[in-house]
Amino acid sequence: MAHFRQNGALHINLAAEDAEAATAVNEAIRHHARLPADLLRAQAEHATIAGAAWAAARQASDFSIFKPHLEKVVALAREKAEALGYDGHPYDPMVQIFEPGETAASIATFFDDLRKGILPVLDKAKGQPRPRTDFLYRDYPPELQHRFARETARALGYDFDRGRLDTAAHPFEVSFTRNDVRITSRWPRGYLPMSIFGTIHEVGHALYEQGIAPTHTRGPFATNMIGLYAVGAQALACMKASHGCWKTMSVAAPLSGPLIFPGCAIPSATSLPT
Repeated sequence: MAHFRQNGALHINLAAEDAEAATAVNEAIRHHARLPADLLRAQAEHATIAGAAWAAARQASDFSIFKPHLEKVVALAREKAEALGYDGHPYDPMVQIFEPGETAASIATFFDDLRKGILPVLDKAKGQPRPRTDFLYRDYPPELQHRFARETARALGYDFDRGRLDTAAHPFEVSFTRNDVRITSRWPRGYLPMSIFGTIHEVGHALYEQGIAPTHTRGPFATNMIGLYAVGAQALACMKASHGCWKTMSVAAPLSGPLIFPGCAIPSATSLPT
């Protein structure tokens, strides 16, 4: 960045990278300046209340407990969209929180194209014999699930010197810096995939965060300044997609087990104990 004076005025020449960072900061400032303090307070307060109601609804398997809170969450989100303003669809300003530059229309086009490629794969999968799943619903002690989840996370490359695996009502990943990236999962006794894939899902996010270059961590190119989250980018799509690579392509794919755990054997359906 270079400074010079001309006719008594101070001029600043920004390098391309500095100019992009300045643009991102200014866009974030304009975004937050449009939002009334009362609306932000209402959203923050109700998010906590709704979260507790959701946990109670899941425990009771009763959506009616959560329904009025969800309705209020949506109503507040609509208020936020109106406060931010839009030319096309009410969801347009909300998309900017996660993926700047995209709109409801551009996302719809993207998913239409994606659907064309996915449906043939889904149709082919539906035509295959159904695999055994009974062993997934056996009684697996939570402490053993947790231990196996740690081994899985470590095998996939998660650095426990810069993170930890804990228990939560719902799996999540949170990054404070690239050196403090934490993950959680659940350990239901009667359904093994929850702990395994919940952990792998969050490891996918965490590997993205732990892999951010030290020169960019907590900087304008590794912070979502609109969403107010120190994610490893200005947008969330790449980070959110990273779990799919690990969970689906690397782990759920056939014969991937030996790649993750050298020496382990993938049992066939006929070799599984009944």
